Amino acid sequence: MKLGNFELDVVSAGTMAMDGGLMFGVVPRVMWEKFKRPDERNRVRLGLNVMLIRTPEASILVDTGCGEALPPKLSEIHSFRGRYQLREALQELGIGFDDIDIVIPTHLHFDHAGGMTTEENGRMAPSFPNARYLVQKREYQEWKNTNERTRGGYRAVYTDVIEDAGLLDLLDGEHEVVSGVGCIPTPGHTEGHQSVLVDSGNDRRVIFLGDVAPTRHNIPLPWTTSNDVLPLIQLETKRSLWKKAVDNGWELVFPHEISPRFFGSEVLGNAGSSRK
Repeated sequence: MKLGNFELDVVSAGTMAMDGGLMFGVVPRVMWEKFKRPDERNRVRLGLNVMLIRTPEASILVDTGCGEALPPKLSEIHSFRGRYQLREALQELGIGFDDIDIVIPTHLHFDHAGGMTTEENGRMAPSFPNARYLVQKREYQEWKNTNERTRGGYRAVYTDVIEDAGLLDLLDGEHEVVSGVGCIPTPGHTEGHQSVLVDSGNDRRVIFLGDVAPTRHNIPLPWTTSNDVLPLIQLETKRSLWKKAVDNGWELVFPHEISPRFFGSEVLGNAGSSRK
């Protein structure tokens, strides 16, 4: 997508499988399986989408997928496919890992931030050595202080490697990354979750949602995941965001759609105003 003097690409970093009950929370299987057919282990296939934003100031990557060093057991549990797919997809666009200036994980769960680091000579190292990594301070604190409920989501994410390399920038709320690209807090899935809004100054705006809505099937307000740590706040975050998106005609990127693409705000229907 050309957006003023910005160029945006939604890129696949592979696919994975996740338990269908986790993905749709309180929604019964008899309802969600009409849209996402589960396998014999009750898992549904999900995309791992990231967004590349090229501006006159910087090349920015939003989310990183599972990465190239996902442990074999975790890879098998989630049927991860596409270990080197992000690297290859960016190369097709003429971008190498060394060319990325800024990395913005929406949150630090392994399927969004696992690709921040990779293994080199038996040790973990930053995948994007010339980039600044922009993480909400509250999300960093959640990663540092997990509990029995949250620990699983943060497996195999080595934020300390980024910090030790001096590449980590902690944000406290809304933040303008470069002119026209901003991080906005969207709590609920995690307390420190953020989304990325791109506004080049013309009549089109794009938001990368992160796990506010993993797929378009999570648009209805009650269709939230069972691992949202703040489910009632997640509900209100969705309600507020959908209204803004509809009112302003934002285009949407969902991180776990199988086919990476931009969706028009009409996909939201009347979700922005519904209280049902």
